[in-house]
Formats: sequence, C-alpha cells, structure tokens
Amino acid sequence: MVLFFIIILIIWLTFLSLAGFVVAKKKYRKPWGCFYLAFVIEFVLSIPAGIYQAIAGWPGITMSGPVLERLVIPFFGSIFNTGGFSIRLFFESTVEPLEWIVGHRSATVLSNLDYYLFLLLIQTVFIAFLVGTRWYKTKKFFDPIAIIVLLLVLVNSLFNVRWFWAGT
Repeated sequence: MVLFFIIILIIWLTFLSLAGFVVAKKKYRKPWGCFYLAFVIEFVLSIPAGIYQAIAGWPGITMSGPVLERLVIPFFGSIFNTGGFSIRLFFESTVEPLEWIVGHRSATVLSNLDYYLFLLLIQTVFIAFLVGTRWYKTKKFFDPIAIIVLLLVLVNSLFNVRWFWAGT
C-alpha cells in the first residue's frame, strides 16, 4: 500500500513539474501545451474535495488514522474526485449490470479500478480538449468559457466529497 502511495506521489510531482515547464517555456501557446495544461488543472481542481475528505472524513467513518494517511487522501483521492459526481453516477449505474464481465459481485471502485479509470479518461480528455482548444483559439488563459468549464469541473468534484471511494 505504501508503494502505491509513493507511485501516486511521483505521478503528481511529474504532472506538476511538466505543467511548470509548459508555463515557464510558454508552450501553452501550442495545441499540445494547452491540452496538457487543461488536463493538469482538472486534477488540481480536485484537491479541495480531497482536503475536505481528509479533514471531515466520510459518513459513519472516523478519521482517527495516522496523519500520513490524511495527508495522502487529497492526492490519492484526486483520481476519484476528478471524475466527480458525473463519473460516480455513471460508474455506479453501469458496474452492477456488468458483473458478468468483471467476474464478481463487488461494486466498489477499487475492485473495478480499470473500468473507472477508463470512464475517467474519457471525461478528462474531453474536457481538456474543450478547454485546451478554447485557450489555443483565443490565446487568452482567462477565457470566460474556459473558466466556466473549469468551474463546473470544480463543482462536479465538490459534489463527490461524500462518496466513500476507498471501499465498503
């Protein structure tokens, strides 16, 4: 489990360092730079939901664990909070009928992580394409439509804070 947390931390550091490179070298003026920056910002916008989960916990579950576990929740949870309520709703409504494919009756997200990540990939790439295309066409980082879409990503993430993605 510790190795999994270290891998998540390395992925986050890679995301943020490459985003810093894109901004520092002004690569956001190129199509791939706009797309990548929008992709990273989607994940960064999920951190407030993870912070809330680390502080408040989930319904009926105490958060009296070690401080290290609480520090990891915002980053580990970003995988699940980036998809937000929209992916959660779609995942929960489709994973039960697909039991014959996954081979077991468990509908937890961790036991069906590959399916959840596939849904997350579709949503994040679509949103990054929308925002990145808008940034590239307007050449403005603070484009109103891009900001509205990113605010919707944040709201979608915050609607997901009470979902116990760690299992049942």
